[in-house]
Amino acid sequence: MAKVTKTKKRSRSKSNKRRPKPRRTLLPALYFLLIIGSIIGVFYLYTGYNSPISQPRKVATKPASNKPTINTPKNGPKPQPNCLKQLPQPAIKESLPTTLGFYRLEQNLSQAIRLKKTYARSLTREQKAHEIIRLLTLSRKVDLAPLPHHTKLLTASFTAPLITIDLSQALSKGAVNFGGRDEMLAISCLANCFLENFPSFTSLQILIEGEKRETLAGHIDISKPLRYQSSIR
Repeated sequence: MAKVTKTKKRSRSKSNKRRPKPRRTLLPALYFLLIIGSIIGVFYLYTGYNSPISQPRKVATKPASNKPTINTPKNGPKPQPNCLKQLPQPAIKESLPTTLGFYRLEQNLSQAIRLKKTYARSLTREQKAHEIIRLLTLSRKVDLAPLPHHTKLLTASFTAPLITIDLSQALSKGAVNFGGRDEMLAISCLANCFLENFPSFTSLQILIEGEKRETLAGHIDISKPLRYQSSIR
């Protein structure tokens, strides 16, 4: 009996040595980690795309306009747009003074004296023409003006080399009592004033109420354009 048992024990021991022990594999753990990672990835992608942080806010935009945008600081002068800075600034025209020459008669009314008057602003041609008539028609008794007092300039046209002036009827009415010397001084002062103050013109045509007249007081022909009169210089 003892021998039998020993042989059995030996046979069992030999059989145990021959059988290899089962190894533990990592496949289940890898599958588990893969499933967990997939779940986390899907959850992250889902929450990442739908979260308000990841998605940009849609801001209502106004249609673009052609007006330049200006960033104005809170304090200090407002800057101008770049498009305005690049444009050339127009040159500011200075108002130059204007000087007009005119005539007065001497006390004995035998000779004319040339004077000057300066204005602080620039005058147009029409303004100069009206001012010349005003200077020549001041009170004849006090200022010894060459033309009758109430003479007015109606119109003035400038067509080089001719100036045409249309005067009121007061000129011919006031010159009725003119003698030959008075009429000559009145016409000469009138012609010289316009031709001196407008040097690019060479002749002056006088009209009375839109019509040509032969004379003012029957002595000097004014129906044709007048030249510069050197007799009163």
